Amino acid sequence: MSVQDSTSDEGPMVIQFVSGRAKDRTTQSLIRSHAMSAFRSKQRQQKAKRKITARKLMRFERVCDFSKSSLIIQSSSSHVKSFARNTLDPTPETGTKNQQYRCDHYTSLEVTQVGLPSLFAFAPAQPDPLSSAIHPPPDLIHKYSREVSTTKQIALIFCSPGPEKLVDFPKAAGQALSTSIIYMIYAYSCSVRGTINDELAAGLRDAAIAQIGQKLAQEGTLWSDATIASIAYFSTGIWAIERNAEEVEAHMTGVELLVKRRGLESFGVYPFGQTIRKYLVMRHIIAKAIRAEELPLSFSNSLIQLKENEPQCRRFTSPLYCPSGSFESVRQLKGFDDSLIQVLYIAKDLIDLIIGGYEQTVDNANYQSRLSAALYFLQPDTVKMGPSNLTSQYWIFECCRLATLIIFQAMKTCTPLASSDEYLTSAMICAIERTDVDETWGDVLGILYWVSIIACASSQGRSDPGILDSRLGKTIFKIASSVQNFEYATGPAQKFAQMQMVLASRYELAAAGKMQKNY
Repeated sequence: MSVQDSTSDEGPMVIQFVSGRAKDRTTQSLIRSHAMSAFRSKQRQQKAKRKITARKLMRFERVCDFSKSSLIIQSSSSHVKSFARNTLDPTPETGTKNQQYRCDHYTSLEVTQVGLPSLFAFAPAQPDPLSSAIHPPPDLIHKYSREVSTTKQIALIFCSPGPEKLVDFPKAAGQALSTSIIYMIYAYSCSVRGTINDELAAGLRDAAIAQIGQKLAQEGTLWSDATIASIAYFSTGIWAIERNAEEVEAHMTGVELLVKRRGLESFGVYPFGQTIRKYLVMRHIIAKAIRAEELPLSFSNSLIQLKENEPQCRRFTSPLYCPSGSFESVRQLKGFDDSLIQVLYIAKDLIDLIIGGYEQTVDNANYQSRLSAALYFLQPDTVKMGPSNLTSQYWIFECCRLATLIIFQAMKTCTPLASSDEYLTSAMICAIERTDVDETWGDVLGILYWVSIIACASSQGRSDPGILDSRLGKTIFKIASSVQNFEYATGPAQKFAQMQMVLASRYELAAAGKMQKNY
């Protein structure tokens, strides 16, 4: 996505998707919205060279659970290639050359659900929601009909998470929004099952680009919620398949300018707009914070203070957001014992120490004693909750303990979260996989938000089973769609961003020999 803005604040702004095929210098100078042919060729070569490696589970034994509905997609095409994913193993189908891939984490596809039925009217039921689309070509849809059909069925569930199921996509949403959602769903299904059909992925991608481009070319739809949401979903799909941070950043910069130009305050008149606004702000802050980058100015004042008193805000309490300073509400909600409550207090204490700057005084006796006490309590041998009690409360506790240890390690060694011990990160991923977003974390979404952020930040640049991004995405949407007060949604993200900036600064000082590590 490319943006051309005039020097005048009131001048016209041109936003468009660039194909990369044009040869004129003006087009070549624009930000590429999707990969050029050379880049795509290089990317395919990189994907072909990747090997599926088994992730070490450390002290946890992985158990595959097929109790929930599983996604099964078959393909015998030569275009199908393997991802560097390790949650799944291909199982040869008897008597054929096809390979069957089974998804044992169906819930990982449930990301950023938006209540489209509350916004749009619906078209009459049709056998194929994409039958009238110009892109992708009908022969491509026919060629991969099983994959396309399965993906669209998941997308329909995505659009209608309630008891009433849709049989077609919202007519008023247009092709741009529906195709972007389909592309995002396909991207996540590929990342989960470990394979990708390059031809189909490129077809869905090109269709979304063409249809979003048409919306951007029309004044009446340029600023609409649906157009902005289409770009957001498209960017999410790009991230799930290609992990191209620069391209996603270009798209989100365009979204940022669209929202800013329209007026961030006005992007929230309707419930759908409010949800998307909070989702975009939260997602953008987290993406920047994980890379320890400065937040864009247009989002710096996004945290809105409202006077309303929402009893449900207790669900969003965490070490990153605890206005009352107490975690007793967590004990009341889930019946946790003192062990978890103490870990939450330690984590909050450590985060406050980082942001407050106390950790820079390495000889401070109080600081050293608090670190020693925290480290002692976080060791497994001192925990009263035994591993034999493998309840949901235990796995929540283990996630919190490991997240706190990762933060502790970063503080003590003056290193970023991405340099955390691989054992801790792997164990934390395994613990998160043992939980369910709705059943396990429903009453403590704030804690899941904190745990997911730390897990994503500490696993950057490493082999990732794919569950972290989807868990974080779903958690962000649930929080964005559950509260009206912006502070509950963006407060934790902004505090994490502050912590990341301090950790990055400490790392630079330590690398320059200007700060002593706390061993």
